Amino acid sequence: SIFTILPVFDFNLSVSGIVAKVLKVVGGCTFAIYLVVDFFSVDLQRIYLGLRENGVNAMIAVIVYEVILFAVGFVVAYILKQIPLIKKLL
Repeated sequence: SIFTILPVFDFNLSVSGIVAKVLKVVGGCTFAIYLVVDFFSVDLQRIYLGLRENGVNAMIAVIVYEVILFAVGFVVAYILKQIPLIKKLL
C-alpha cells in the first residue's frame, strides 16, 4: 500500500512564510472538513451536473466540484474552529 511505500522516500521539503501559514491552517482544519463536507456534497452536486449538462468534460467537472466542495468545507470548518467549545472537539 501507499502507506508502506511513502516512508521509504525522503521528501526533504521546506516551506516558509505565507505558504507555511496556509498549510498550517488548512492542515488544522482537515479533520473538521472531513466531518462537515458530507452535509454539502448533495447540494453542491448540482454544480457537477450543471457542468456536465453544458458539455464540460467529466474530469474537469469533477475537479471543479471537488475544489468547490473543499473550499466550502474549509470555510465552514474554519468558522466552527473559532467557537471555543467546538474548537476543543475538532
